[in-house]
Amino acid sequence: MPQVDIRETGGNQEVVAELPGVECEDIGVTLSHGVLTIRGEKKTEASSRGNEKQNDTWHAIERSYESFMRSFSVGENIDADKIMADFTNGVLKITIPHLGQPKNKAKKIDISEKK
Repeated sequence: MPQVDIRETGGNQEVVAELPGVECEDIGVTLSHGVLTIRGEKKTEASSRGNEKQNDTWHAIERSYESFMRSFSVGENIDADKIMADFTNGVLKITIPHLGQPKNKAKKIDISEKK
């Protein structure tokens, strides 16, 4: 399960995920109904290169090689056409621009006290 940081900055939401040992072509990012999903697979070094031999002997396997998926609610007030994703040195950074002030922004309601 990748470690993820999520923050608001300059009118954007940023999702940064650590994906060490994962290749860019093994990562998928989708957005559906305000939910951002990151999927991927960390493959064994041998299987990703196709060079594992039948007679290889493993003495220990402690690293995990598996598929993963993380989903996050990013809301509906985003500009889906301008989402950008960059993958550098095992770190995936997704920038999600907001459309401006949300229509359903919370508003404080004053309460008058009657005596």
